[in-house]
Amino acid sequence: MRMIKGLVIGLTAVLGTTIITACGSSSAEDEAQNRTVIVDQSVKSANRKIVEVDGVTASFYYSTATASGPMGTNRPVVHVELEPVTPGGVKSFRAKVEVRHDGNPVDTYYSFDDKGASKNERISNDFQYTRSFGLLPQVTGPRHDGSSDDLASKTGKDFEFTIADIEIADTPFAPTELVRRALPTFADTPEDQFNKLAYDRRWPVSKNFTPPANSGSTTDPVRLPATAMISFIRQVNERADSKTAVTSPTQVFEDWMKTWNADMLAKGIEVFGDDKIKETYRRVLAGDIERWFPSSTYIVGTGPGQIPPGTYQTTASDRLFKDGYWERTSVSGDIIDNNFVSSAQQVTVTIGANDGQFTASRLGTWKPVG
Repeated sequence: MRMIKGLVIGLTAVLGTTIITACGSSSAEDEAQNRTVIVDQSVKSANRKIVEVDGVTASFYYSTATASGPMGTNRPVVHVELEPVTPGGVKSFRAKVEVRHDGNPVDTYYSFDDKGASKNERISNDFQYTRSFGLLPQVTGPRHDGSSDDLASKTGKDFEFTIADIEIADTPFAPTELVRRALPTFADTPEDQFNKLAYDRRWPVSKNFTPPANSGSTTDPVRLPATAMISFIRQVNERADSKTAVTSPTQVFEDWMKTWNADMLAKGIEVFGDDKIKETYRRVLAGDIERWFPSSTYIVGTGPGQIPPGTYQTTASDRLFKDGYWERTSVSGDIIDNNFVSSAQQVTVTIGANDGQFTASRLGTWKPVG
């Protein structure tokens, strides 16, 4: 492992690019300068700064990216491009990163691995031939899920990066200071105590659940279990009162529960459920599934996608059904019974055990009666 020491900087301008090359030096001050690159918004791709370290050419330039954070929406980025002068072998990069915002020093953190982040230091291990990456500073250490708050500003022009003590080595670097992920904390509320139980038991949230846009802190995976469970219960319960739903509460519960951890589901209903969802859950476990049928054509039977014999009723979701039609036909397609519905608020039909097909059009969703 070698750092650039005992060198004097020679500056050569090539097509607007500043190239820092190595010459002899004798002072400690020169030695420190040799290992330092300063980058702010004035250093663009066309006039990037370049330094050669132990056979590796490292170039640096500045840009901004869109970000969300307490300071604004402009995220400062220092682009780093590494390229061995003589290809061959695997290299690693490490440098101290000092960031100033409006002239004031700011501690920053950089993702390192799943255990934590490096503080005021950027490491990029194991590259061969070329590697490009960004210094994407964050202003907090990693939370339990690995996330952190971005460094950002309103203008994107008020930061200065000092990249110092640049090192290149043949073996991977370890952070000088590794900031480990913080453990989650839980409040003494039903929601957070459920989240704690899910965290301790490693219950996964259903992959089909997407938190609503206005869910606030529920983007934190540790806070998702309670949010997801409450949303599950609310949506299932709403089916019973909906005039437009095409699947029953027991139908949707049976379908959704396939992607849920069974223990998490049972505990969630125990903690957050009302009598309505608990009865739906009981029926699902007992196999008592009520099936609803949107207007279409069905074979009469008990197989998948078939409509069983029985009495069904459909109710208009607004004021009236208009220009609707239904028919019962034999296996060979002969009409057993039918009706053209010019206008109606509600329609009831009994499908016989010997019917072949049932067809309905423009008449909403059919629900079993009794």
